[in-house]
Amino acid sequence: MVRHPFVSRLVRVVVAVYYLEIGAFLVLVPWSRMWNERVAGRSPRAVADAVASPFFRGFVTGLGFLHLAGAVREIESWRRGREGRRPRGVLSPVRGTGSGRVE
Repeated sequence: MVRHPFVSRLVRVVVAVYYLEIGAFLVLVPWSRMWNERVAGRSPRAVADAVASPFFRGFVTGLGFLHLAGAVREIESWRRGREGRRPRGVLSPVRGTGSGRVE
């Protein structure tokens, strides 16, 4: 199946935006008042102490940083893909022969 380049770019942008949004959310929210009120405050008593602990909050923040790293990786691969492309019809050398061919 051949994908249109626009669709491929659109998917990469959507994935990068998703990673950025979720990453920022997971980094910031565990340390906010919302976490105390909505997550720790409404959790069952058996897990409320664990969810409110700094260790668990740090774990969630770490997941956020992983998502942010994924966003950076996605953006970098998109940038490298754009810089590495040559327009059709541009001569590129074939390795070992010293001659050029049209791609």
